[in-house]
Amino acid sequence: MNTTNSIHRSSGEGLFWLFLFAVATLMTLKYFPGLEGPQPYGGGVFQSIYPNAFPNDPYMGPERSILEKPYQLSLWYILPKISGEIWLDDRFNVFVYLGLVLITLVGIDKIVRLAGINDYLSRMIVQLVFMHDHQILNNEVYFAHQPDFNHASFAIPVFAWLVYATFAHKKLWIIAALCVLLTGLSIKNAPYTIAF
Repeated sequence: MNTTNSIHRSSGEGLFWLFLFAVATLMTLKYFPGLEGPQPYGGGVFQSIYPNAFPNDPYMGPERSILEKPYQLSLWYILPKISGEIWLDDRFNVFVYLGLVLITLVGIDKIVRLAGINDYLSRMIVQLVFMHDHQILNNEVYFAHQPDFNHASFAIPVFAWLVYATFAHKKLWIIAALCVLLTGLSIKNAPYTIAF
């Protein structure tokens, strides 16, 4: 009897993970916008790879201090600086984006399970709710960053896991590390999240 329950539970968990991957894939197909489309982020990755790019540009020229380019103050720009031009290829970025969406959805599922929702169908329904765009206080709520693929795409999963770690009463150093990581990734979005 115990073996039957264990097999049923593991097959249900496997189906749930397949469902979660399918949801992440659909959200990626729906939202993936390409690398740094709108201003003020356009060209940040290119300039992190080629620091002398855009000479004499009044907004992001290399002669300007990094402190004068606040949108480039993000840890995520270290990744393209280290690994190079692959970050300019959206065929690569779409898989990174998919991974970020999946990590976010796993964090959401952890929060849902903390709330006592453990059956697979209910967990699936909660995930489907997040596939739809919502409007709350003039702010869009989504778990796959729509405007463009930038630092916020990396901050969203950290936010989800920070909420989980807080509600799960994880050790203070874990919560503090997630706060520092979130601030390093997106100084623009971190204060609202950490204050939450």
